[in-house]
Amino acid sequence: MSDFTLWLSLGWQHILDIQGYDHMMFLLATFCGYSFYDWKKAAWAVSFFTLGHSLTLAYSALTGPVLNSKWVEVGIAITIFFAGIQWWFPQHFRRHSRIIIFGIGLIHGLGFSTYLRSLFGHEMSIVLPLFSFNLGLELGQLIFVLLILRLTTFLKKMQLLPTAEKHLQFSQIVGSLCALWSLWLIFDRL
Repeated sequence: MSDFTLWLSLGWQHILDIQGYDHMMFLLATFCGYSFYDWKKAAWAVSFFTLGHSLTLAYSALTGPVLNSKWVEVGIAITIFFAGIQWWFPQHFRRHSRIIIFGIGLIHGLGFSTYLRSLFGHEMSIVLPLFSFNLGLELGQLIFVLLILRLTTFLKKMQLLPTAEKHLQFSQIVGSLCALWSLWLIFDRL
């Protein structure tokens, strides 16, 4: 297995492995209100998240931990909470500004940096590992978000979410469950 493939696989696994549950919960809470017809908007949001994630991941991997890992984990849980409760706000507050998604990516990128730095060891250059890891991360996120979009579209086609109001109620329930779970994470990590 080449170095590129190895790091790509690690990035992919970071999202799609059960150990990446915090990322999955954030993505579920963020995109449960979308359907497959929103795939372009969702793909842009995922890419901005990955860009922010990549920057802090690279910076932290090169310089060492930026913040205490306990506070980073609490920050990640807080982002999940806000992603979950967003569905209770009026629609004009729910717009996913690319700047907000980018900022959330910055927080999430800090969470994996210490582990990733330990994997680098004494490699001369981390450019290829970081690039391929982040490419794997992006692909894993896009696949997970596409699964969410396919699920909501399927539920609409089966008439389980026949109206925009029902889809919003579904999003509020799913988002609320993610938000409650994130509160448990926050208190557990404090």
